[in-house]
Amino acid sequence: MKAFIILFVMIGSGYSVQSQNPASDTLQWSLGQGTDLRTNQSFVYTGSLITNAQSVQWVQKSLTSTFSVTSVSGSWSDVSQQGQLVFTVEEEGASGLLTIERTSNGLYVTMEFPRNDPQGSKVKWAVTQVTNNN
Repeated sequence: MKAFIILFVMIGSGYSVQSQNPASDTLQWSLGQGTDLRTNQSFVYTGSLITNAQSVQWVQKSLTSTFSVTSVSGSWSDVSQQGQLVFTVEEEGASGLLTIERTSNGLYVTMEFPRNDPQGSKVKWAVTQVTNNN
């Protein structure tokens, strides 16, 4: 009976029972609470990222930005376990970093774009749901 309840809760919460591999699957990361890491200001956010080994799509309401992935570092084969992947991305000649990680504190996405630019954005979001789009 406990196993049935746990399975029901996992399905109802939006997390798949099947393992999701962020290094090889096309995954949609629903984003919630955000923090601007340059100012430490928190904000409410609704949007998502769709990632795979070739591209990252950042979906914000009716606007979608597509970044080419130039490299992926890290080793993480199951989003339900702790791990991290760092995507180096490029758009219109500028490069940035997208870090997706699960720690003991939760599941997060951090975007720094353009990379190493003190005037650029550096934002961290809590992930509210992961969906496999394969």
